[in-house]
Order: sequence, then structure tokens, then C-alpha cells
Amino acid sequence: MILMNFPADGRLGEQKQQKPMTMETETPNTWDLESLRYDETFWDSASNNLIDSTMAKVLLGLSGMNGDDVIIFAEVHDGKMTGNLNFPDPVPGATELQALITQAKGKRSAYKALLISIIQAKDEMDTAIAALKGGLTQRGAYVESKSGGSSIKIESAGMKVRAKGSPVGPMATPMNLRAKSGTSDGTILLLWKKVKGARSHVIEISIGTPDNYKLLVNSTATRYTATGLTSGTRYWFRVAAVGAKGQGGFSDPATKIAL
Repeated sequence: MILMNFPADGRLGEQKQQKPMTMETETPNTWDLESLRYDETFWDSASNNLIDSTMAKVLLGLSGMNGDDVIIFAEVHDGKMTGNLNFPDPVPGATELQALITQAKGKRSAYKALLISIIQAKDEMDTAIAALKGGLTQRGAYVESKSGGSSIKIESAGMKVRAKGSPVGPMATPMNLRAKSGTSDGTILLLWKKVKGARSHVIEISIGTPDNYKLLVNSTATRYTATGLTSGTRYWFRVAAVGAKGQGGFSDPATKIAL
């Protein structure tokens, strides 16, 4: 006996295997480009409107402007808005904005006038203070001359007494002594660095070798030209500073052959 499979539709033949059902959909051969657009909108809770982020936005840049720039910008904008059919009912209205511009211009002008006045007043004050200082300097000289050096009298005039200078300690050794050819034959120019507190300088000279120094001169300057020297002879020099507490040590020697 041959057994036959009878499908549900009653037709003879082999029963086909049923394809299981899934939630996936087949990938189409071509993409619908319109359906691939990014969502570029957002809800603006302030205006209760759906905003398209691709739309042009206003850039005012007010934070980077000074007062004059803001006023100029407002006047240019107001002129552009006059008769502009794109914006028939601006907020604030034309009259209100023009009133704001007028008010800002008035306050700005008042500020500039006040600023100029302040600058002029400061210049006048500085001139007056300088003149007063000059008068006080003259008065100080008068008090000092009439006081006879009395600190009590100076203080009685409402002025302070200048502190007496204390003597500088032992004199430092002069540094950087140099010997150079003078501007004429038989002369040598000596130069050295100034020593703090020095009242004068002792300059000694030795002929031929640096072991027979003799006093050449006492000088209050920091340079000296030795004259009357024999051309072709080598001379050695050294310098010491003299202050309130006496003479300091001698410098390192400097040598030069006289021309």
C-alpha cells in the first residue's frame, strides 16, 4: 500500500517545509536616500517651537564691542530695517529702538565730556602739586639756613631732620685698574672703577719692575694721566682708595711701556 501525504489545501504532492517567521526584514537592494537624513531639529522650550539647526542664525557680537561700536551698529541696523518688507513688525519697534539709540548716544557723549574734564582736572592738579613741592623745597632751604644746624629749630618748623650719614667702613680695593697709552708721547692713561665712599685715591708708580713703588699723586677722580715719562721705559702702577676711616688696600698692578 502506498501512503500519500495530503497537504492542508487538499492538493496532492510533497508538503513543503515552512520557513520560520522572524522579526528581521530583508535588506533592500537600493537605499531610500530620503530616509537616511539626519534628524537636525530640536525643541526650543523658550519659544515652544521646533527649531531646524541647519537654519541661519543671527550673530550680534555685542560682547566684543565698545560703546561707540554698539551705537554705530544700532544705527546701521535701524537704517537697514526701515522699509524692510522681510521684517514688518520688529521687536522692539522702530520708535522704541530709536529712543534707546538716542539715550545711549546722549549718555556716551556726557561720559566723554566728563572724562575730558577729569583729564584736564588731573593735569591742573599735577601742575599745582609740582608748584607746591617747589615752594616747600625753597621753604626747607630757608629753615635749614636759619636754624643754624639746630635739629630742635628744624623740628619746630614741622620738618624732619635728615639722618646723619655714618662713615663707610674700610675702603674696598679698587678694581679693574688699566694702563693705556696717552694722547701724546711720554704719557700713560690710568683708569679704574669707582670705590663707594672714596674721597680720594693714592696712585703709586714703580719704574722697570713692580717692587719699588713711590707716591705719584693723590687724585679725587677715577682716571689719571701720568706725564713726563721716558719713552721705551716700562712703568708699573697701583691705586688705593681713601675714605673717612683711612686708606684701603692697593689694587692689582697695571703696567705699560711709555711711547
